[in-house]
Amino acid sequence: MLAACIGAHIGVLIFGFVCPFIIIRLVVCMLGFRSGGIERDSAAARLMSRGGDTESGSCVANCQSLGATGCKGLTIIIIGVLGAVGIYFTGLGNWICSLIEKKRKQHDVFNGQSYNS
Repeated sequence: MLAACIGAHIGVLIFGFVCPFIIIRLVVCMLGFRSGGIERDSAAARLMSRGGDTESGSCVANCQSLGATGCKGLTIIIIGVLGAVGIYFTGLGNWICSLIEKKRKQHDVFNGQSYNS
């Protein structure tokens, strides 16, 4: 039981670390910032046409960089840790542990074993 709960908590932390990158990448891609450049007739193309020159560090420049190369360096660590901590505090790990415990109790009762907690 303890190993399963520890595994559930570790799984939740890994999920929380990875999930933000997938979401960020999908949103940036849906806006039209792609690995090959900005997609024609997309929201990204409209943003580029309105702004003229794109300033370094602007939202459009950062989205273009994310679309082309993805997250890098310290950004990966910061986003991953925030995602992992955020999802951990939702209680998802504890919920999974309670499901594991419930299934174990059902299994014990089904097999005719008494369960004392």
